[in-house]
Amino acid sequence: MITGTVLVGNHSLFQIYVIYASNSASDRKDLWTSISMVAPSIDTPWGIIGDFNCCHFATEKFGGSAHHHSALVDINNMIFTNGLVDLHSVGFYYTWFNQRTENPIFIKLDRALVNEEWMKKFPNAYYSFQSPSCSDHSLIILHPSVSFHSHHRFLFKNFWIKHDRYWTHLLKASMPMIGNPLSHLCNVLRHLKGDIKNEHWANSHTINMQLDSLHAKQLDLLELIQATPTDASLCASLKDTNLKISEVSSTLASWIIQRAKINWLYHGEDDLKFLNAKIRSRMGSTKYVVNLFARNPNIAREEVLQSILMYFQDMFNPPPTCMNMDFFPIGVFLSDNHANLLITPILDDEIRAAVFKGSSKSAPGPDGFNYHFYKSG
Repeated sequence: MITGTVLVGNHSLFQIYVIYASNSASDRKDLWTSISMVAPSIDTPWGIIGDFNCCHFATEKFGGSAHHHSALVDINNMIFTNGLVDLHSVGFYYTWFNQRTENPIFIKLDRALVNEEWMKKFPNAYYSFQSPSCSDHSLIILHPSVSFHSHHRFLFKNFWIKHDRYWTHLLKASMPMIGNPLSHLCNVLRHLKGDIKNEHWANSHTINMQLDSLHAKQLDLLELIQATPTDASLCASLKDTNLKISEVSSTLASWIIQRAKINWLYHGEDDLKFLNAKIRSRMGSTKYVVNLFARNPNIAREEVLQSILMYFQDMFNPPPTCMNMDFFPIGVFLSDNHANLLITPILDDEIRAAVFKGSSKSAPGPDGFNYHFYKSG
């Protein structure tokens, strides 16, 4: 269970709990008890959303062994004790499918519960069940009637290298070098960027369109299955569509990870050790200026900045004790070996090695091209 307080714009503050209940009935009972223990006051808008891993009513399951009402006592006690009700929803009735063509099981495991104060503060709020995509659960979206729009500059998308037309434009842009090499490279990149922008597949929106098409097909199949869950051909078609959605979703995930530029998003749940190590490093390191505030929260920001300036001034630019130039100390000279390294021409192999050390998911340069572009070309 993850709990949090949310404030969006000038809307009323509310609390939201996101849960992923266990498959074990006893563990779920512990979760219901925990929810009741940390429930906010009745005058606070409160919602619980997520995978409850059990039904609210026995009629919310089709296929498999029937639910006995005794198995639903614990969750219903929690709902009644905390004065919760189902939030208005649209979409599918069943939210989980066991992905089997024989003996299919459909059940409503996912929902959103809210208290009476939520209904007063957000009377128009609702949640919708979307296509499950490559999951076996339907996606839940909470609709607060607040929209946000953002605009992004040109960014090279790593999945472009999978398109033949991208390589056609790259070869076309690779014209013979004329004049200064750096100016020539800038011209090549500018022409390539212009050609790519005119292609429909260059926009990440194309991936969303493909997913929308597959999701539409998935929706049609799910609607048919709602009426005839025992149809084996429909279940087989649904499973095949889910596989295709998984393939396209992996491409979209690649773009999301690239845009996020966050290592622990790339590692995901499989490497929480990496995330925790990063957190400990930032909290314990003396190299981060932010720790000056963390360890001394009562010190004014101006005082902290002044102490930093004074520290480096004393280290690199101490005030002279004597104005006689003859007494000024002579700095450390570079050795001949180091001096020669500074003026030695850089080899192509050295440039290649430096580029290939760069991460394909790193932030792009000012022109929008990242390491993956140079490594793949």
